[in-house]
Amino acid sequence: MVPDRPRVALATAAGLGFTDPDEALAPHALDQAGIEATMAVWDRPRRPWGDFDLVVVRSTWDYTARHGAFLEWAASVPRLANPFAVLAWNTDKHYLADLERAGVRSSRPAGSTGDPQHSSIARSWSSRGGGGSRDAQRYEPGETGAAAEHVARLHAAGTTAMVQPYWRRSRGEASRR
Repeated sequence: MVPDRPRVALATAAGLGFTDPDEALAPHALDQAGIEATMAVWDRPRRPWGDFDLVVVRSTWDYTARHGAFLEWAASVPRLANPFAVLAWNTDKHYLADLERAGVRSSRPAGSTGDPQHSSIARSWSSRGGGGSRDAQRYEPGETGAAAEHVARLHAAGTTAMVQPYWRRSRGEASRR
């Protein structure tokens, strides 16, 4: 008798599915390894998460709009591969300050050398709203008033603004500006 294949849910956001080319890679690789993988929207009501042998947070990009609900969901999943404490820590941009205090330079892209490009003085975003560059903005020298207004709007919304040097060579998140 052939044992049942392990069932793994790859938690994602509504509307993503397989539109991102990277999203198709994990289920295919898991299938090749004999694991049944399902893309599953994390906030779908009444999803039987206990039916899966393992749930992996994969692309829950919309968590930033409902951070508390996301953490409640994560705490309720019986077999979540991602440790809850790590999710709670890592889904709030305050973790960058923790890394800085531990001696990890988090505002400098890996592999870059020299000083940040100060032609753009900063990028800022809210502590829980920066996912996908949401609420992120880049400011040029001389735009300190606009930057201060942006930070004030974030504070008024109850979030912490983070400001860091902008690296032109970075391939990470960037504002659309």
